Amino acid sequence: MLGLLATALVLVGHVVDLDKRAELQTLDFRFQHFPRVPFPDNILHVDIDDSSLTALGRWPWPRERLAGIIDVLQECGARAIVMDVILPEPQTVRYVSAADEIYGGDRSAVIHDAPPVPVFDDATLARAVGKSSNVFLPMHIKVGRYDKPELQVRFEREFSRTPDADFETVLSGLEEGPLSERDTAAKTYLLCRGIESLERFSIPGRGVKGYPVRAGRIVPPLVAFARAAHRSGFVTFEPDDDKVLRRIPLLLGSGGRIYPQFALALAADELARRHGRPAAITANGSFVTIRCAGGAQRAIPVDSDGFLLINWARGTWPSVTDQHAGVRHIPATRVAAVLLERAKLRRHKDLAHVFRVKFLQMGQALPNKELEALYYESLDLRKEHDQSHRKRISAERKMQRALLYEPSMVSNLPPLAVVRQNEEKIETKALRLEESLVAELRKAENIDVFLGKPSKPVSGPSAGGDVKTGEESVAEQWQKYRQETDRFRRAKVRVQKILDLLDTLPGKNREIEKNLARLTTEVRVLVAGKICMIGSTATGAADFVPTPLDARTPGVVIHSNIANTILSGSFIRQAHPAVSILVIIAAGVVVSFLVATRPVLQAGLVTVLLIGSYAAFNALVVFATWNVWLVVVAPVAAMLG
Repeated sequence: MLGLLATALVLVGHVVDLDKRAELQTLDFRFQHFPRVPFPDNILHVDIDDSSLTALGRWPWPRERLAGIIDVLQECGARAIVMDVILPEPQTVRYVSAADEIYGGDRSAVIHDAPPVPVFDDATLARAVGKSSNVFLPMHIKVGRYDKPELQVRFEREFSRTPDADFETVLSGLEEGPLSERDTAAKTYLLCRGIESLERFSIPGRGVKGYPVRAGRIVPPLVAFARAAHRSGFVTFEPDDDKVLRRIPLLLGSGGRIYPQFALALAADELARRHGRPAAITANGSFVTIRCAGGAQRAIPVDSDGFLLINWARGTWPSVTDQHAGVRHIPATRVAAVLLERAKLRRHKDLAHVFRVKFLQMGQALPNKELEALYYESLDLRKEHDQSHRKRISAERKMQRALLYEPSMVSNLPPLAVVRQNEEKIETKALRLEESLVAELRKAENIDVFLGKPSKPVSGPSAGGDVKTGEESVAEQWQKYRQETDRFRRAKVRVQKILDLLDTLPGKNREIEKNLARLTTEVRVLVAGKICMIGSTATGAADFVPTPLDARTPGVVIHSNIANTILSGSFIRQAHPAVSILVIIAAGVVVSFLVATRPVLQAGLVTVLLIGSYAAFNALVVFATWNVWLVVVAPVAAMLG
């Protein structure tokens, strides 16, 4: 009776969750030491880690760099590019000096002045995201009741009438007229447009019945990125009571819309790729289901809160001793190395132009009519290129503004690709002509005339002039000749240095091209056909969450485990409460009978064996083989009691 009483007390404690924290810790132990689900070879983490920040600069990086990484991954055949980076606000236009653009920051090499070059990061990143239909961008939904600001309500009302209204139009259309707080109004405008752009990723409410959809406030990516993204989903984390993340909500709501979790959106797209597009997501109280056009479906079990229990794969977030770390994670510098080599090539191209211009600026005369015509044609082409460059900068500035605040103007602007191609075409023609001109002028028969080699003056007095005056005139001529000769020699030395530098560039370029081809091949081998997940793993980053894997697990690693759980179909299901109660009662009754009928030492030894056997059976068979989470703590407590 004492044994049964102890069992009853343990059972009551289990029902009121007194053993919950301890049970969760044993679940973590099972995930750490008895993982069954393997981590797939087609998911690769591109980590923004400490080494990447050291090599490429502190975070946040200019968005042009993120665009470059996306471009390289796309060119190297990435199956999907998943960016676990929320970019909700516009980035200020940067200006890069000529020294940074042409000389790589080495100002000691600057031999001419040039105006700073504007960089339009948001337009560049939006173009990279929209170039291929495989970039996933996250949103955030903060769960809980919130009251929309009045300004947002009024903006949304205006957007309901005119979806693509410009910022100034929305301001002037408000009942109270233009607002004084333009910064707040501009942020609200971008927020509303970003939310509107995400609505195409929402799930029809008619397919969600019985699922406990909770709602909250949405933080979308910048509208330029939201419109270009292939898919999006929320990245909201909700840890358990002990602050450890084990489960994830698969659906959340905002503004009357229902959105999928970020990794769920990725998994649905991947399954659709395998089994037929498009994929529809439906849900009820027990399952969230992905249905593909080809007929295949994946039913994802959820608990009463609508949460998926993540099946963590061992080694997903490896320690430094994990032998698979290099396979599952590569630093972003591996990809960015390709960008850096391309930047070197571009700098050398600009340097060659600078050296040739400097050479031409030192000229004094043109040897013949043909070279004179070539020279003036080169000047005309350079002016034409300068005009095309200004047009391109102006077009990019207008496009940046239009993408954010003037959507009605986007279709009226000339395509940036056409503007860029025109500039590149003129630049290529100008550089070739410039190269031909320099090649002719540097020839031995032309260089002296070009640099203005002086002629010796005639010795003796001038014909018909005064002897004294003539002698003075000759002296002046010889003095001028010596000065000109001095200038000519200095010019020739300087020109030779410029030409020597110019001659070294092709050899350096061949080395860079060879290195670029090698680096590109290395990246292609790593990323081709893979889902590349870009996220921060740097030590000082804020995006770390305690999980069964590690006390500091990067958010992007959590998303890869969620996606892997769904794609593999290896779900951990919690045993039905009735089964758990029966197991607790059975454990207590068996040991109570044993202790009541056998000598205490014998009963104690058998009890220890029973506890070990139950724990091993639970971990190795029930959990690792059957994928069932069955209670451990309460049955063991009942036996000990």
